[in-house]
Amino acid sequence: MILEIIEEVAATASKNKKLEILKYHKDNNVLRRVIKMAYDPFLNFWIKKIPGYGYAEDGMGVHSIHQGLDQLEKLASREITGNAAIERLKHI
Repeated sequence: MILEIIEEVAATASKNKKLEILKYHKDNNVLRRVIKMAYDPFLNFWIKKIPGYGYAEDGMGVHSIHQGLDQLEKLASREITGNAAIERLKHI
């Protein structure tokens, strides 16, 4: 659902239409979290270079967007740091 909303916004060149789409989905809390994590200039994940990534067969992978966002919040809050944070990001 989130991807479809983002694709719909990207598919229109009209700023007003983009705002209309976002206003229509204003109560979508998952979309709010995604946008905040992508565009909040005060949010930092403390990793300089995004590591290579792929499907996690070791059980560390995430199975929903909610789990992925929760894991990213752990990086931003410094609950997970250093090499552990890099490894976690690979699996998010």
